[in-house]
Amino acid sequence: MLKDIKFWTETDLSNAIQNFKQQNYIECKAAVLLNHLLEQKAKDTRWIVNWKIDSANNSLTSLFWISSD
Repeated sequence: MLKDIKFWTETDLSNAIQNFKQQNYIECKAAVLLNHLLEQKAKDTRWIVNWKIDSANNSLTSLFWISSD
């Protein structure tokens, strides 16, 4: 049982935190973009916005939009 325990060094922990921050930042940028597009669509119904979200990890997998211009 003790052989299955993984010990993290300070470097491992720091790398994991930085990895999470970068991944979370990218996901936040995707959410900001999607929200902006949906706001544009709410202002002008000629906009078309379609997106897909992976329900397993709640990530944006595809995004398609056409503006009214």
